[in-house]
Amino acid sequence: MNYAAASVVLQAPLDPLSREYMWATIIGVLGAWIGLVVLICQTVITRRTSQRQLRAYVLTDASTIVNIADPVPLYEGQALAQTDARITNHAAGPGAFLFIKNTGQTPAFKVTHWGSICFREYPLAASLPARLPISVSSPTSVLGPGQVSSKLFELNPALTPAQINDLRSGTGAVYVYGEITYVDAFGKSHFTHYRTMYHRMGGAIGVSTTLNFCEEGNDAN
Repeated sequence: MNYAAASVVLQAPLDPLSREYMWATIIGVLGAWIGLVVLICQTVITRRTSQRQLRAYVLTDASTIVNIADPVPLYEGQALAQTDARITNHAAGPGAFLFIKNTGQTPAFKVTHWGSICFREYPLAASLPARLPISVSSPTSVLGPGQVSSKLFELNPALTPAQINDLRSGTGAVYVYGEITYVDAFGKSHFTHYRTMYHRMGGAIGVSTTLNFCEEGNDAN
């Protein structure tokens, strides 16, 4: 075969069988790549789902407040329950106990818990006092699965008669609020913001010891 004939053979179009084989190969390669991408995506989704199921979730568990005010009957002869909300220590103001709990399945590391308590108007007309800057690192702790930690907040001095009247009229409230930060077992950082209040919507002033969540100020990731 001379060079001219060879050139004609090389430039000749592929026969139908060769074209089908070529497209089958291309489709097969593309299918393999698509399958690999799908497998990777499924692996990532499964891993994230597993981490969400297993990770730590540090949230407020329960909260109570004591030493608020003496209960006032609504009518003569009304019998009121004697609870720790009544004044038991005239030398101090209200004390709030707030509990946080790791509701997840793995430990929470580097747990920090900052919080504060104050008396303010209801509804709030301005932001609550923010955390003051600190020059040293806050102490941290480890909270295992199901483990509970408590924090005491003290509001001193005692509430004034005017503040207690505001509580009874619903125009005032005692706010307990703060922030929890922690790192889960997978090295990811998380936060929980909480804001609770003692208000007559939660029960009779001087009888109820419940702190209820506010309409705003509660968030977590």
